[in-house]
Amino acid sequence: MSYIQSLDNIPVWGLFIIATGLFSFGAELGFRAGKFTHERQEKDQNPMVGTILGASLGLLAFFLAFTFNMAGSRYDARKKLIPGVCQYYIYSDRLLAPKYYWNQFQTLI
Repeated sequence: MSYIQSLDNIPVWGLFIIATGLFSFGAELGFRAGKFTHERQEKDQNPMVGTILGASLGLLAFFLAFTFNMAGSRYDARKKLIPGVCQYYIYSDRLLAPKYYWNQFQTLI
């Protein structure tokens, strides 16, 4: 519990810088490890580029599907909300209130 509360004290831009630094460090470490192992391999060995490429494209497809699913569900939720808001706007002229409050209510809706 205290771990989560300690993260609340860090500003968002600080978390962004920390995350970017960690990801950059990991990418650089992976690049150097790959370069080291590639130099040590014999020339006639064929690296498994196809497998890595297939896995990367599969992960990309998963992320795209997940993103489009979230966008679609948000669109559907907003689409269901619109008739209720329009109905409140239509019936707002029947309020038993002074004209000033009625106009304010319609502009807020």
